[in-house]
Amino acid sequence: MALAQTLASFLKMIRSIALSLLLLILIVWNFSTLNSSAREIIAMVPRIQQFEASGVKLVLKDEVKLKASLLAATEGQAFDAQKREAIGAVQKLSGAQAERLLTLFPVSSHCDYTLATAKMRLYFNSDAELEQLRLVESVADPDTFEKETASIAAEGGSTIGKPRSCYRLIVTRLGYDAKSALVGVIRQVLH
Repeated sequence: MALAQTLASFLKMIRSIALSLLLLILIVWNFSTLNSSAREIIAMVPRIQQFEASGVKLVLKDEVKLKASLLAATEGQAFDAQKREAIGAVQKLSGAQAERLLTLFPVSSHCDYTLATAKMRLYFNSDAELEQLRLVESVADPDTFEKETASIAAEGGSTIGKPRSCYRLIVTRLGYDAKSALVGVIRQVLH
């Protein structure tokens, strides 16, 4: 009986070691896939429609706050169709799109690279989605493309690859109204 228990515990230990080694081998074998999957999951985080930091909570879907902040930004003038459209556009924004809209200059140039980072791809996709919402307009920018290509060639390469295309983003009037609404909501939350 003691021999059977000893043999059973020995086999159990061998099995746990073998399973641990097998798991370690599978993780090492699939490290690149797991790493890219983790990046994709992290890239999905900005789709959250609510922010909370240091006890301050910002909800982008609150139409009453959006209307109030837009009304304050327009100094009490009545809402026209464009202001209502801005409120509708803000309510459709994801967290990444709101961040991108708030950080865009009125006119700015951007490029899409062959080895873009996850954040660069997120910005590129956000730019396209903002254009669909008519908050920005994009125009091809061949001058920036030539400058970036020449700069990368002069440096002997780049970690983000070569530019595929470059474009200029222009914030539209609707985009400015949406920015005003977002800033107004943030201001109300902070007061």
